[in-house]
Amino acid sequence: MIEIVTKRLLDNIYTLEKDIFQKEAYSYENFKQMFENDRYIFLVDKEITSYLILYDAIELYEVIKIGVLQNERGKGRAKALFQFYLDNFTQDLFLEVKETNHTAIGLYKKIGFKEISKRKNYYSNGETAVIMQLKNKTI
Repeated sequence: MIEIVTKRLLDNIYTLEKDIFQKEAYSYENFKQMFENDRYIFLVDKEITSYLILYDAIELYEVIKIGVLQNERGKGRAKALFQFYLDNFTQDLFLEVKETNHTAIGLYKKIGFKEISKRKNYYSNGETAVIMQLKNKTI
């Protein structure tokens, strides 16, 4: 079961963020600021093993971050988060992913995302970003 995160779960979700992303985790303050901004939506599974952060960019939603605990990967958690979104919202989804992150790109394609563009030298290390779109109601 997926739910929209309430304040009572924020600390749990942040602990999950640190466990998954370690050195690349957002700061607690940054996390809290996003949570307090109405344009961001945090989705989490019932077991608190995966979450999805989305940004309302008016006519579409942008995937800011998705996290799944290492030992929970491959169990359909990411797909369930995206399916919850598609069942409850109408806008298409967009995301950016490093071109070298073949695992993530494969997952997104399996879910139904399509590559629509690339941004050369997008990341601070010079990597290219792959821009992907998921048309609503495609899973």
